[in-house]
Amino acid sequence: MKNNNNKNKKNKKKNKREEENKGEQEHEQEQEEEEKKQESKKKERKKERKNRHLWPSITTTKTENNTKL
Repeated sequence: MKNNNNKNKKNKKKNKREEENKGEQEHEQEQEEEEKKQESKKKERKKERKNRHLWPSITTTKTENNTKL
């Protein structure tokens, strides 16, 4: 009987550790995904800044429209 109780306690502790590890792994995966998203956003913004000189100037057209009125 004592043997079974000890095995049960060990199994419960083992299961608890496994659950905690699983939760930590999921949290780490979420953090990695978030970091990847942020990196891709940074790259996209960098591309936009690099190509900004190719865009038509929106501010000048707005001011031109205001002066015509």
